[in-house]
Amino acid sequence: MSWRRLTQLCEAPTVGHRCDDGNNDPTLIETAGDSMNKKDELGVLIESGAQNWQIFQRSDQDTASISLSGRWVTREKGYKKAVVVVRLVREADGEPVARDLQWVRARTSKSGTWKVTLDAVPAGGLYRLET
Repeated sequence: MSWRRLTQLCEAPTVGHRCDDGNNDPTLIETAGDSMNKKDELGVLIESGAQNWQIFQRSDQDTASISLSGRWVTREKGYKKAVVVVRLVREADGEPVARDLQWVRARTSKSGTWKVTLDAVPAGGLYRLET
């Protein structure tokens, strides 16, 4: 499982303001950290969109949209399709933030990439993305 921790949505002065420590490793798999290399990557990897501890600008409706994309990787070669799902849960208890944000299906390609947008993410947090 790949995951990201997200901070609460707020009225930040800039869209996409980041509060992390600058380590932008987008392939957090079981906290592998800097020792992980390409041959160790497996599963659904988040490569763009949300960063660790990112704050998202909220709209007038107190919601935000989060667009994500990445790759899906298998040990076996030859797979041409996969089902990639993403959900947003509360960091404190792991419960889904909203029913519409529980296991949202991403669009996938035969080349092993995927993308999805989570709409109407409510203000609040801390949240965690899971794939």
